[in-house]
Amino acid sequence: PPLLSTPLASQAQVGGSQDENGCYLVTVLEQEPIPTDKELLQRLRVLRGKEFSENILKDARPTPDYDSPIPQLLPLQVLSTRADVRQAEVNLKQAIAGIGVAEAEYYPVFELRGALSIGAGGGISGPGVLIGTLSALVRQVLADGGVRDANFEIATARADAALADYEQTLREATEEVEAVLAAIRSSGLRQVSLRKAVDSSRRSFAQVETLYQQGLISFLDVVDAQRVLADAEQDLARERTNYATQIAVLFRVLAPARSG
Repeated sequence: PPLLSTPLASQAQVGGSQDENGCYLVTVLEQEPIPTDKELLQRLRVLRGKEFSENILKDARPTPDYDSPIPQLLPLQVLSTRADVRQAEVNLKQAIAGIGVAEAEYYPVFELRGALSIGAGGGISGPGVLIGTLSALVRQVLADGGVRDANFEIATARADAALADYEQTLREATEEVEAVLAAIRSSGLRQVSLRKAVDSSRRSFAQVETLYQQGLISFLDVVDAQRVLADAEQDLARERTNYATQIAVLFRVLAPARSG
């Protein structure tokens, strides 16, 4: 008798015959029983080509998550707490003070000197005489061969260099923080899509498992659906790890260790 193509063809042997009216009568001769766990492990050994142990399938555990909110923007005052920014600011203040020192050399120097002394009177037993002296000294350099001008120019150049270094340090710190915040936002968005993929894969696996229990699909379809679900969960766990890593990087760039 001819064989009929039915959804049970992959799991059962189906035979048929034709009656006097020309209709086919379908008869299920034998249906494959649902395999046990040991049989499933044996099939996995065959698919992997090597020994397969139950220990490789560990219990699922929740991935640690960072629950505190991450700000979209950070005030500039937060960056001023960085060690490199503070050091650049101190160097700038010192360079500006050097300009004041070089400029003070153009002004005259005033000195006031005073003295008090007690002297004897005209007689031996007469009253003493208090003598006080006060003097003033003014020093002014009229010509120094351009030394003061050179010192002032050097101090100004140092201040300009310190200002450029401060701006560069602040710019680099801002760029690092912005890059990390952007990476955190992107990771959060990717986690949303990956969660949807995991939920979809989990529903698909449940449907495939139900169809397999009903004998409508093969065991390889179940394994493939489980593989897709495992890959989706692995991608989500990897992205959560990346999210936690970027948060650690954010704390590092907000307060880096001072070099040297």
